[in-house]
Amino acid sequence: MNRVRAAAVAALAALAMLGTPAAAWATPAAAGPLDLVADAARDGGANASLTVATVQADLSRDAEGNLAADLASRNDAQAIELAGAVQSERPDVLVVTGVDVDADGDVVASLRDDYFAVDRGNSAAIRYDYSYAAQTNVGQPSGTDLDGDGVVGGAGDAYGDGDFAGQGSLLVFSTRPIDAANVRTFNSMLWKDLPGNQLGESGLGSVAGASIPLQSTSVWDLPIRVDDQTVHVVATATTNGSSPADSLRRADQLRFLHGYISGSAELASVADDKGREGALPAGSRAIVAGSLGQEAASSAKGGLLDGTVLSDPVAESLSELGSTWWGTAMAKLQAGAEASRVDAEGIGVRADYVLPSASLHAGSSGSLDAVQRAGTSNRLVWLSLTV
Repeated sequence: MNRVRAAAVAALAALAMLGTPAAAWATPAAAGPLDLVADAARDGGANASLTVATVQADLSRDAEGNLAADLASRNDAQAIELAGAVQSERPDVLVVTGVDVDADGDVVASLRDDYFAVDRGNSAAIRYDYSYAAQTNVGQPSGTDLDGDGVVGGAGDAYGDGDFAGQGSLLVFSTRPIDAANVRTFNSMLWKDLPGNQLGESGLGSVAGASIPLQSTSVWDLPIRVDDQTVHVVATATTNGSSPADSLRRADQLRFLHGYISGSAELASVADDKGREGALPAGSRAIVAGSLGQEAASSAKGGLLDGTVLSDPVAESLSELGSTWWGTAMAKLQAGAEASRVDAEGIGVRADYVLPSASLHAGSSGSLDAVQRAGTSNRLVWLSLTV
């Protein structure tokens, strides 16, 4: 039983003793990459297990360089809060989304050295000897009027919504070695090149449609060495826009992930940023981690979680609770606990995921508050598994 489910059982039992009705318990609802991989060696250890976590850190500022400057104080309250959550769960691999990334690597180095690796009160330091950052499509100007406001330029006309390159992007930290030579990134892959794409329904003009990449940030396939095994951590963040075009693009981004993890022959001619074609070999050990949006939970045929490629330990644990009033109440309580973002009114949504392929054995999972701003809370979501 994972920690979240155990907490749900305990809380539900306590409420039941008080006679609280079940209904009251329901709450919430392409440029080449700039690789930043540490050179230090690390022994993988004898235990072939891996804990992977992701969090939407909301570590973004309104101008380029401001986040790096804030972190340089070594006392940024938001980063300290994030570090506390990371040090509490101590994931082997951490995918951070919603973080500004700079070409000089100052943000990576500061988070790693000045926050995660620093003891603060009851939080023990954790050292990530390996990290990865690369250019994404966030803030990259398209040269066309993508948002239809009649003006070319600005965040809405970037290939990924952002006022400057790297704003609200991705970072990955790892205690395990990253096989840098075999990392694959997908910035330059065009939306129109995805087989079966929905670009034609987006309403974008022919010029914009011909040039827009599929990914609003990127997809990074990072081969992680776990003892003598390789696990592909596929880190990404889908577009967060709400326009009809954004919704279609997000759906196709999820379809690409499904095809990539499954080894789909449809992607045989789709190339990464270094020209290497095709999806992962079928049966590869892989984990998708990052900000995928609410649509990712759909179990519709062909969707990311249609049950054929990736497993969802959270959904599986909910289904195990049964359809009795007790099981239904527990499911509602646990579903609320599994929300990865909760607004100021206590309404939660699940938008951040760690999803293993069928070739991996999932163990415990859970989430905990990591970043709180203006009454909202973003949670760190984690999953332990056996390789």
